[in-house]
Parts: sequence; structure tokens; C-alpha cells
Amino acid sequence: MDNVSISLDPRDNLDRPETHAGSGPALEWLELLIGGMTFDLVGLAPGRSVNVPDIRHWVDMPDGTIQTAFDSLFLMPGPHLAGGANTIPVVRTLFELVARFAAEAPPQLRTICWPPAAMATAPDFFRAHAENWQNGGPFPSRLLAGYKQMSDGGLQSEGLAFFTGQEIRIEPDSVGDYPTATQLAGRLVQQLAQHGPLTQSEEVIAPDGGQMRLVPSGNGKFVRVWRS
Repeated sequence: MDNVSISLDPRDNLDRPETHAGSGPALEWLELLIGGMTFDLVGLAPGRSVNVPDIRHWVDMPDGTIQTAFDSLFLMPGPHLAGGANTIPVVRTLFELVARFAAEAPPQLRTICWPPAAMATAPDFFRAHAENWQNGGPFPSRLLAGYKQMSDGGLQSEGLAFFTGQEIRIEPDSVGDYPTATQLAGRLVQQLAQHGPLTQSEEVIAPDGGQMRLVPSGNGKFVRVWRS
């Protein structure tokens, strides 16, 4: 892959300490360098495969496509990036690397998972949106957050907290139809992921032109959204 190199191969340094929490001594890995950042690829043969993550959101693929019997690899920021793993530059570079893998992967590649959002995405869909991001396109909220309708009728995101510590919650009386509410939540995820957590109330314009009021919840874990 262009501009991607192997910066450390375990076959050259078998005594390197584990860098992936919970991984066993048989886990094989490579350290990859791209854009001045290193990422560890773990789960390689002849070591054991990484466990398939829990998935609750499926993008451009049927629900339940992933099976626990599948082999999986895990790509994670290297130790020197630990303090910035939740930042946009690191995630964008990680997604660039994954998109390059997807471009050259064999047909056996079934899906790409983003554990912070419990999301599984079809490889071609992931690649298209990730490459668009690399080329100056918008923040790919569809790859980074899922949405679920709560028992009270509200709509809640899953994945934004990875960046800000907060999730979007559109209150029941402001949801309206689900596709429109999901579009609004995606816009808010895009905005907040890039600008940080909400600390005070704000008014924003919804995609349909209506006014929306954003209020941080008392426990700081949600951004509550109402139509004004």
C-alpha cells in the first residue's frame, strides 16, 4: 500500500511487551506506519483471532451478517497515540488505513466494524465514505455513530461519546419521523465530534429549517434536543 510501511514486525522482536489490553501471548501483530502515526494490527495467524465485537447497528448490509465464527483483525492506535486515540486526526488516519486495506482485501472480507458505535459497515460503503473524508469531504457520521429509538419514543445516538463523552438524545415530542430525526442526529454528531462537548444551551437550525434547542443533561452524558 502506498505511504504505508511496517515499522515493527514481531518476528524481528519476539520479546516486545503486549500493547493490546486483554491479548494473550500467542497474539501476532504488526506495527504499521502511515502519516507519521503508528497503528497495531493484531489477530494475525498463527496467533488467535480477535473476538468479534458486539454489533447493534448495520450499515449497507443485512442485520446479523457477522457470525462469531468469523476470524477478525483489530487495528488500533499505537502506544504513542494513546492520549489522542479519541481525536479527529487519529481517527481520520486510522480510517484512511482501513480504507486502503478494504481496497486491496480479498473477497472474504465481510465487514468493517467500529466498536465505539457497535457498528458494522459493508466494506465498499466504508471505503467510499472514508476516502471522501480523506479528500476533504464531510465528517462521516454514518461510519462513526448509530441511532436507536428508545422505549419512550426518543432517539439516541451511539458513538459520539467516543469523541465528546456525550450522546445525542432527541426528545420524544421532537422526533417526528424517524428518517428526519436520524438525519438531524447525524448533523449534530458531525458538529459536536469536531467542536467538543456541549457545556451550555444552544439554538441550531435543523435540516428542515426549524429551530432546535440543545441542552446538556444534568449528568453531562447527553445532549438533549427539542424543537423550539
